[in-house]
Amino acid sequence: DLKVKPAVPSYSLKPNLSNVVNFKQFKPLFTPRAIAMVARNGFVVTPTDYTQMFHVYENNEYQRPRKFQAFITTDSMLHTYHVFYDYSLRTVESTKLFEACVKMTDAMLAASGQDLIAAKPPELKDAARRNVAYFAVARKLLGGAAPPEIVKDLANADLKKIEGHAERDFSDVFGHKVDFSQFVPRGHYTRSEKLKRYFKAMMWYGLTQFAIPQGKIGPRPTRMALLVVRNLRTAKAGNAPVMKLWDMIYEPTVFYVGSADDYTVYDYSRLSDKIYGKKPSVEDFADDARLKTFISEAEKLPASGIENFIAISRSNSNPDPWFPVLRQFRLMGQRFIPDSRTMQELTHPKAKGRNFPKGLDVFAAMGSDRALDILQNTYSVNVFKGFEEQMKKMRSEMEETPRQKWQSNLYYGWVWSLQSITKPTPLGYPTFMHNDAWLDKSLFTALGSWTELRHDTILYAKQSVSECGGDGEEIPIPKGYVEPNLEFWTKLKWLNQYTKEGLVSRGLLTEELKDKFARLGDWIDFCRRITVKELTNQKVTEEEYQQICMYGSELEHLTLDFAGGAILSEADKDMALVADVHTSFENVMEEGTGRAGAIYVVVPIEGKLYMTRGAVYTQYEFEWPAADRLTDEKWQKMLQTNREPGFAEWIKSFFIDTKKKPAPEFENYPEGC
Repeated sequence: DLKVKPAVPSYSLKPNLSNVVNFKQFKPLFTPRAIAMVARNGFVVTPTDYTQMFHVYENNEYQRPRKFQAFITTDSMLHTYHVFYDYSLRTVESTKLFEACVKMTDAMLAASGQDLIAAKPPELKDAARRNVAYFAVARKLLGGAAPPEIVKDLANADLKKIEGHAERDFSDVFGHKVDFSQFVPRGHYTRSEKLKRYFKAMMWYGLTQFAIPQGKIGPRPTRMALLVVRNLRTAKAGNAPVMKLWDMIYEPTVFYVGSADDYTVYDYSRLSDKIYGKKPSVEDFADDARLKTFISEAEKLPASGIENFIAISRSNSNPDPWFPVLRQFRLMGQRFIPDSRTMQELTHPKAKGRNFPKGLDVFAAMGSDRALDILQNTYSVNVFKGFEEQMKKMRSEMEETPRQKWQSNLYYGWVWSLQSITKPTPLGYPTFMHNDAWLDKSLFTALGSWTELRHDTILYAKQSVSECGGDGEEIPIPKGYVEPNLEFWTKLKWLNQYTKEGLVSRGLLTEELKDKFARLGDWIDFCRRITVKELTNQKVTEEEYQQICMYGSELEHLTLDFAGGAILSEADKDMALVADVHTSFENVMEEGTGRAGAIYVVVPIEGKLYMTRGAVYTQYEFEWPAADRLTDEKWQKMLQTNREPGFAEWIKSFFIDTKKKPAPEFENYPEGC
């Protein structure tokens, strides 16, 4: 429901901001350059050393003789949703998915051992032996026993490469190259030993591929895959079918991130039934003629949307023979996500010579003309042959994506919500939202939230390759403001409700978590209601102003209540995080969020202009060695020791990177009241 006719009167600012009634209180924080930027744009963003956004708002409450007016940002609510999303996902993984993965792995290892005993022809026996090694590697990664003697050579060789993060190297189990640098636990998977083990085992199941024959890839991986699928459908773990365990892992992660981009057990089951019958024996897979028919049918299935690259042999003339493989089975394949698809299509070889994408690529493809303008004029992307054509293709692809798809899982829904931030502001909105600087700031917000999304889903997402209290004094309630983006608040309301309902229907939401989602929903409803009042010049009540004033304390409680508990680690006390989103041989593209930024915005309240302050993301994008994929802990240490890279050049339209950052008034996660 966006049927609101905005009618905020336009206004202008004097060069010295003398027509901003409360600027005198803020003036000590402003340099002449910052004053000039506010006079020009209506707002400015500066860095802080605050490790959480709520610190900015709580500091507003402690100002004397008057509290600072609060500006409730889309950034602060997106960050809170990230905390909810990430915490609920890791809770599901720790309490349900890890155990299911262990049971599935043990059962599949035992079943593969029976296949090895039953198999007689050499080709079939080799496939069965490699499957034993495949599941033995996973069992060891999950904290289980050492590999059986019969596959110790194969399994231990790959385990050594996994633990050594050996970059791209040949897998002894599969006979083709695997990017072993991907096995560095990162994202929230550094927070406990259980999550580290889960990460490595699921990365093994998601990254390794049973490729359809192509070039020098023979039929062996397909024979292995058929044995795996047969066992998934027939083996049991106690009294439970193994397929039920597989589905216990796969289905919730589909809800969070989306469907696998590669062939799954469902795809291969249908083909296997057609060619081998519903109850094939192990020996049936020794039949080369039927295997050839199966491969021919599998080649007719839709190709992956995101390319995989594979190498199977070395030679002096071709030492690193990588080529794309678009058809393969994976036990727990990584997921198709629209941003990785976009980045793949806008890098080499599609855009010749462009090895690394930009986060801006994603939002330009989603329709942001400002993002495209920055790409063209700041980063000269049109020098890369094919980029323009590919961008047109991706814009068309995104535009044609139906609403039903955007609302099909949490990942798509999150990206869909961000799209509303990057659009030009409609007429009738406040003056500060009608300039390129605001578009740039909005892109910076979108990039910050997108970075959190990629961080939270780093295991499943398929990468593209190429307080309260005071002194007891009675302080007048300041009149604050909500960032009035009606479409955003409407979409976020849907996303929060969809998240809650989806988790409830799957039995994954406790009563405690249900209550917390309801509290977040109440705040989203509040922000939407105040937005409508602001846009239509309705009176905001004293009680509503009081609620805006107390936003910092509420934000703290929401964050702490959701992120607290046994899974909380030191890294969670700092909002800064990092995720690698694209790999190009020896290097990766890292996306990071830093300390909270402070945004100062002049807003119209009851016919007068007021300065307000809120919290926003800071975001970084930089290349980094693939052999040293960054964890949150390493990244936070870089920030603490001032070894972080610089900010993007294009944010200078709204961002003043002050050399002397204000010291934080709070320690990490202070006690609330």
